[in-house]
Amino acid sequence: EAYENKLFAFNQTELTLTQIIEQALEQLNLTKRDLAKILGSNRVTELFSGKRDLSMAQVRMLHQQLRIPTDLLIFSKRT
Repeated sequence: EAYENKLFAFNQTELTLTQIIEQALEQLNLTKRDLAKILGSNRVTELFSGKRDLSMAQVRMLHQQLRIPTDLLIFSKRT
């Protein structure tokens, strides 16, 4: 856990949900296309446009695949 906290440190200063996800993608050298494989392309578009929130299943997937702490995914600002 300490390794993950050091390696995948998120700048938590007033970041929105989409910024947190973008930061995780960048740290893992992934693209939005890779994210679309995880969530589905329509979901990524809706998420980044602010039209849809994450479901709990999507929170779990992003936590497992991108190593984003679940509390950041659930409680971060949406816009």
